[in-house]
Amino acid sequence: MTLKAWNRRFFFTWVCGERYTQHLKAVVIKVFVQLTRMAVSNQNHHSAAPRHLVYRFAQCVLDTASMDLSVNDVTVKLEPKPRELLLTLLRHSGEVVTKEELQEAVWPGRMLSESVLTKAIAKLRQALSDSDQRIIATVHGYGYKFAVPVACEQASPDAPLPSLGLTAGQAPPLRPLWRLVEQLGNGGFGEVWLAQHSKTGDQRIYKFARDANGLVALKREITLFRVLRNTYGERADFVRVLDWNLQEAPCFLEQEYLPAGDLSQWAKTKGGLLKVDLSVRLEMVAQAAEALAAAHAAGVIHKDLKPRNLLVAEGVGETPKVKIADFGSGQVLDASTLQDLSITRLGLGDAVLGENSSSNSTPLYLAPECLSGQQPTSRADIYALSIVLYQMAVGDFRQPLAPGWELEIEDPLLCEDIAQAAMGNPELRLADAAQLAYRIRNLDERHRHRKQEVAAAAETERLRDLMEKSRVRRKWLIPLAASLVMGAVLSLTGFVNARAAQLTAERAVAETRAVNQFLTDDLLGASDPYSGGRPQLTLRELLNEKGTLINSRLPDYPRSRAEIGYAFARAYEGLGDWEASGKMLTAALADARMASDEDSELKIAAQLAHVYVLQSRYDESQQLYQQVYERYQQKFGAQSEPTLQAREGLAWLKSERGNYKESLSALSGLLNDVPLKFTELRSSVLWSMAEAHMLNDQPADAEKAMQEVLELTAQEQGVTHPRYFWQHCALAESLMEQGKFEQAQTALDSALSGLSQTVGSMHPYFLHAVHDRGLLELTRNDFDAAVPWLRQAYQGRRTVHGENHVWTNWSARRLAQALAGTQQFSASIKLLTDALHGAEAMQ
Repeated sequence: MTLKAWNRRFFFTWVCGERYTQHLKAVVIKVFVQLTRMAVSNQNHHSAAPRHLVYRFAQCVLDTASMDLSVNDVTVKLEPKPRELLLTLLRHSGEVVTKEELQEAVWPGRMLSESVLTKAIAKLRQALSDSDQRIIATVHGYGYKFAVPVACEQASPDAPLPSLGLTAGQAPPLRPLWRLVEQLGNGGFGEVWLAQHSKTGDQRIYKFARDANGLVALKREITLFRVLRNTYGERADFVRVLDWNLQEAPCFLEQEYLPAGDLSQWAKTKGGLLKVDLSVRLEMVAQAAEALAAAHAAGVIHKDLKPRNLLVAEGVGETPKVKIADFGSGQVLDASTLQDLSITRLGLGDAVLGENSSSNSTPLYLAPECLSGQQPTSRADIYALSIVLYQMAVGDFRQPLAPGWELEIEDPLLCEDIAQAAMGNPELRLADAAQLAYRIRNLDERHRHRKQEVAAAAETERLRDLMEKSRVRRKWLIPLAASLVMGAVLSLTGFVNARAAQLTAERAVAETRAVNQFLTDDLLGASDPYSGGRPQLTLRELLNEKGTLINSRLPDYPRSRAEIGYAFARAYEGLGDWEASGKMLTAALADARMASDEDSELKIAAQLAHVYVLQSRYDESQQLYQQVYERYQQKFGAQSEPTLQAREGLAWLKSERGNYKESLSALSGLLNDVPLKFTELRSSVLWSMAEAHMLNDQPADAEKAMQEVLELTAQEQGVTHPRYFWQHCALAESLMEQGKFEQAQTALDSALSGLSQTVGSMHPYFLHAVHDRGLLELTRNDFDAAVPWLRQAYQGRRTVHGENHVWTNWSARRLAQALAGTQQFSASIKLLTDALHGAEAMQ
């Protein structure tokens, strides 16, 4: 029995846990305080030394203007944290700098294990070729000391940007039919010109590289555009790169021209943002969010998202369309993406990945973690977009997100959306730009739901007040009600014969009344303190207590017993209690047959076959699945949806029996037979195929299948449905198997964020996402990072499923592995011993 098999079949029979809530203003102030602390830290660093310094030591040179490090005249790559350590040690050369001082300088306000500093020092020594610790000496018991002489000199002031010598009317290199019309921009990387074709009159944008850095930016933008185009084809929400010249200086790229310009320029032509209807402004941000989500899904982050890089295409009578431009500072999260898409790096080597070009980003839109020197992720792009959303909402591109900003936003839901996307802690930040687009576009519907929730809460409170008031009068009402009932009975006796023809209708009414009474009094009343219930009643306790009452409450209604038993069984399955689920389904199947309800019988039988698989009762499952398949085929035909679903169960069973190749072949044939209109079934089959690919050691094929699953789920159920977030876990598993760790982390972070908001932090979906997040860190051999994730998964599963459940044991074993990696051997051995006892108890 595999977890993936259960994962795919686990339907939403229950939702538990509390939604995460936090006071909006407190969140914003916390974010601002963090940003202020970083800004003060940066200011202190700059005030401690002239703006541009050059440090020379031991055949090494560090230029603080470009942050380039050269060793023996060769430029060396240096990650942000080791680079900050080097700067700190250089500023205190000759002094012993304690470990605590280094941690506070490089990781301010964070509690870190000593191994983090040790690893960063090791990377720095490797970059400096300092294996003998001649440059950076370890002072045991204290810290570190920069042990060689250091010369520090102020660099010459910045020279004005050199001109490329381009003039209006000139033809670009290798483009004799094009003429430069007007210079539109002039920056550190180069110049931007508007050009026009001398014959057709077509207009385009030419971006010229000024120097080697500019050429790197051009090549990066070309490569990332090719990634997006090869992934999606021609998308209208990315500015198209049409051609380029990388042979003859000045090198350039050629892209489409949009007369309306960027967001800021477009707003000026409208008389300012406030002259544009708010709904139009929000829709434009939603368009940008959709495009950004597509880029992230392709493994590309932008890293410099701002109004200037959001261009506008206008059509007559249409809402303006937003296009994302300028990926020159961007990054591919996984280098293998280029290989998978057969894209060359244009001679750039690893530079196309953009290591850390955050210094080229605009500070106003830069995420807090990037200000502190961390590597940017897709969530940094979402932070930048949240600033754009805020500015579009208030109608001012000069407005920063400072304390009190929420007072400028009248819409409370929009205020919540901005706060969620602008969280200072990236782990709490909105993980998927598509979610932001969905929220913006559904503001009206969300307002209606919010009003309904408020009204429902008020009505509940009113009813409780009435119930309390009625208690005083209840002892007088009971005798009166009894006398009325007796009178009614006596008056109805004379009409028995006349109502004989209505017996069938009355039976239906009685059955409905009995079912409603069971639902309201027994189920809902179980947690109502006003009815003697227990407010803290868990779902498992509710199922255990009330499941035994189904027969006594509905003795004459087998059809209703079958349906309620089926619902209880699905809930047990959601809890991972497959034995209880199987017992409920067996009883429900008998009731359905007693009621001669063939539809219910087949549905319950198919579910029981599925639960038999989870219990490793493969022969019984095979027999049931085969019976269901044959009866559905006879009743509805081979191409009906129920028949195809039963066929999928048989194909899945092959995989559970270990016949992975046979299962994959059967599923592939089934997918060809499933009509396109059966979207949910196609999604389920593809998910099964992804699982089979994983079992056949084909993770790349599994990844492709899961990408299709996500697209179908987004189309059918939306990008905020828990199922959509849950499927990100299966995608992450395929990515981990391929070593695409950054993409896997992005997928898991999206799952964690979405599931925490939709099903809560104690739902099995969420706990499995937490487990996989720890597994990712374990795969990276980062045991310190893995421990808290795996401990959370273990403790949560122990609470929800019990001490000896298979999922609890899985998390226990993985946590033990991580603890051993951090040399906590006693705790590791205890966990493994408990897991062994649990496994023996399950035999």
